Amino acid sequence: MKAFKYIITAIILSTLVWSCENDTFGETDFVNGITTPANISAGVNVTPDNTGLTKITPTSDGAASYSIDFGDGSEPSESLTAGEYVEHIYAEGTYEIKITATSVNGKSATNTQTINVSFKAPENLVINSEIDGTNPFLLNVTATANFASSYLVYFDTANPNEEGTPLEIDGAISHEYQDVGEYTIKVVALSGGTTTTELEQLITISAPVELPIDFELFDDSVFIGFGGASAAVIDNPDTNGNDSAMVGQIIKGGPEVWAGNVITLSAPIDFSIKKVINAKVWSPRIGWKTNIEN
Repeated sequence: MKAFKYIITAIILSTLVWSCENDTFGETDFVNGITTPANISAGVNVTPDNTGLTKITPTSDGAASYSIDFGDGSEPSESLTAGEYVEHIYAEGTYEIKITATSVNGKSATNTQTINVSFKAPENLVINSEIDGTNPFLLNVTATANFASSYLVYFDTANPNEEGTPLEIDGAISHEYQDVGEYTIKVVALSGGTTTTELEQLITISAPVELPIDFELFDDSVFIGFGGASAAVIDNPDTNGNDSAMVGQIIKGGPEVWAGNVITLSAPIDFSIKKVINAKVWSPRIGWKTNIEN
């Protein structure tokens, strides 16, 4: 009788295990839904000691492993997991490396990238900078130079603590300034040798002030208080009725009777088109009156 009970128990346990396997271990649809890796590239760092030692770090969206064809006839690298790098010694020259990225379900894609290994100082350095068309505070930078392996970009030479931002060959980087003004940027072209080449460029950051004003992208140097009143751009303290992230704050803290604030626009208002000016005003005092003149 005891033996019969043990047999029944074993059958029940086997059924439970089989049921669990069917419910969980057999589900592989999520793997099949993984897409092919995209945006494949590599960070390249040629050691500046005239040895040709080059560190290559592959990156992409969606890859679990990589292999590198060094483009110089040598054997490709062993498989690299995401975040790993490989070192390779090049002779002086220009190489097209092939980066193959593979996802966890075996889908793979390949991209090529140029590596320049030169023991000469870079020549004919050119900085290409442009203010972004949608954000007057955003600067986009590219650079070209003969014999360069990569670049370092400094967005404000007046800041002695700034660390150079790496810029790869044929790459582009961006920087958003916090204030209007003139800034000197510097690009340092690196090669496989110890010598470098530098070039500076003066950049002017300005934000046209025109209606409607929302203080999101605003030149606060044209926001001026008089008669003891203060003027500042601050985080919006109350988004009920105004969902702007930033607002203009004015405080009549001085003793003068006639006090207020001025915003100087970048161009005159065409009153043949715009004949009425509206302003959203918030005050911590209920029922407080505000005068707006134009």
